[in-house]
Amino acid sequence: MDFVRNSESEKVIQDSQTPEVWIGLRFLAGEWLWVNGMPLSEQLQACPPAGMHCGTMSKTGIVLPMRNCEERRNFLCIKK
Repeated sequence: MDFVRNSESEKVIQDSQTPEVWIGLRFLAGEWLWVNGMPLSEQLQACPPAGMHCGTMSKTGIVLPMRNCEERRNFLCIKK
């Protein structure tokens, strides 16, 4: 997965109030993409289960691409 890890983002994830945080990974129009428009370096499941169209990262650092987008979680946002 091409999610950028650094000490600042890892601290934000560890300090979150949820066990996982939204990271901006989304399944739209038949493909997984980063909401910031960056290309995905590897392909994920082509057709995830209904409603499981968003990606998270857990406090253990595992990227979990198939989550229900309506679940309440903290967000990891990056300033440009």
